[in-house]
Amino acid sequence: MSGNDPGAGSAGAILRSARESRDLSVSQVAEQLRLSAADVSAMEEDRCERLGPPVFARGHLRKYAVLVGADPEAVLDAHARIEGAGTQPSLLIPPASAHRPVQREPRWFRPALSLLVIVLVVMAAAAAGWWAWGRFQASGEGEAAGPPVPAPFQEPSVPVIEPSGDEVGPAAAPADADADAEAADEGKSTAATVEPRQESQATASPPVRAPATARDGQSSGLVLSFSGSCWLEIYDAAGRRLAYELAQPGESRRYAGPGPWRVVLGNVLAARLVVNGAEVSIPGRLMVQNTASLLVDGDGNVERVSLPVS
Repeated sequence: MSGNDPGAGSAGAILRSARESRDLSVSQVAEQLRLSAADVSAMEEDRCERLGPPVFARGHLRKYAVLVGADPEAVLDAHARIEGAGTQPSLLIPPASAHRPVQREPRWFRPALSLLVIVLVVMAAAAAGWWAWGRFQASGEGEAAGPPVPAPFQEPSVPVIEPSGDEVGPAAAPADADADAEAADEGKSTAATVEPRQESQATASPPVRAPATARDGQSSGLVLSFSGSCWLEIYDAAGRRLAYELAQPGESRRYAGPGPWRVVLGNVLAARLVVNGAEVSIPGRLMVQNTASLLVDGDGNVERVSLPVS
């Protein structure tokens, strides 16, 4: 059988015979048709479903026939007979994947997804802000409460014994002279008893701290004066505690050093700060319910800080 007289063979047999008559290899035909060697072998074995839809398969069969000098119509007729006889799967039915519908997202999907992401971000930011605000409120209340303020020391009152009118009256009767003498003796003994008690109470009273500014008269360092009762804590630059007390009205304190100092005030409006001779004002934004925890440097700059850990 030659390429010009294909006979009644199948399309693949016709093409194979024509190729062999021209001494062409499968690789050479594949190179000319720009197909793979497996595709060429599939056409010669009548497995044209490998080539895709029927219209593509018939086009490749026609090109193959023209290349090897076979009659294209005879090749296509032989291919059609094989399809009609049902000897191979019909090429009219493309592979399932050839016409599989492409699943596309609905038009509303991306806008809805973007809106959902925005809502989630806003909710997360709101939750973070709420949490941070709660922490800030809790820290502010803790600083406002401050440490327990000790009660100021009060000296016990000393009873004062005054002599009665009978003891000092110039018109006392002579009959009462003995009684007056006895009363005088009792008054002396009572006074002798009261005087040691007053001396012991004076000894037990704590010494009043003299204002530091009155001692040295220097203006350098940190000076605090108070117009009312105020809880006071002072820490130096190394974190050492210099004061932990309740300052009374009219008192003042001075602390030497280059600074900075950490200052805790329980009654800011009753305190006056002077740094190296210059008065320092405390902004209202640094106060929490008339209390403040501050860092004061040698230039008079103040900022809010947390309480140091004792």
